[in-house]
Amino acid sequence: MRISALALAATAAFLSLAPAASAQQPCGALGGTPDVTGICRMHEVGTGYERTAAFPVDYPDQQAVADFLAQDRDGFVGWVEQFGRGRVYEETVTPTMYRSARTQSLVLKIVDPTGLAHEGHPDIRYRTFTYGAGGPITIDTLFGPGSDPSAILTPMVQHALKARNAALIEPDRGSYRNFAITDEAVTFFFGESQLAGNGGPLTVAVPVGELGGRLQG
Repeated sequence: MRISALALAATAAFLSLAPAASAQQPCGALGGTPDVTGICRMHEVGTGYERTAAFPVDYPDQQAVADFLAQDRDGFVGWVEQFGRGRVYEETVTPTMYRSARTQSLVLKIVDPTGLAHEGHPDIRYRTFTYGAGGPITIDTLFGPGSDPSAILTPMVQHALKARNAALIEPDRGSYRNFAITDEAVTFFFGESQLAGNGGPLTVAVPVGELGGRLQG
């Protein structure tokens, strides 16, 4: 069967556009618009609140990011509706990408004004996503089977934090859930509520060489 050059060109164009369109679907579902740099940008203004958020549309696990942002938005707006004190609460979610030869990490920095303790000073926290050849990488899969991430990381991280007059509060596996991987280091992100002393937020970069080949990413 002969296929015209025009039909082949149309098919090729469709296939080339399909991944981009698919990547933009979560952006549109969140009410965002992708810009020319490939960043989905969202801006919402409602009664007593304003929210600005962004994320890259080429991050592999779009749905996980979209699910988190939708949940975060609902929690923020719900808090303002229930506890707002007659002023405008502003939340921002800012993305930064980190890459290694085999992984991509997306770090979302969230400036969150909710909570009565944060009336005059918003809380800063993080949510990260890392994706490798085998799929999502979490603190449970960052190291080899049977490893204890807290036992591996706590001595190094607490030492680094002590130099900045800070310390993790009751460190455990969950303390290290927010991280980004590069070829040189694994950087851990700690929000203000996780730290004693210097209130943060703070980051600690642990050189890959100090992890003794235990990384699985």
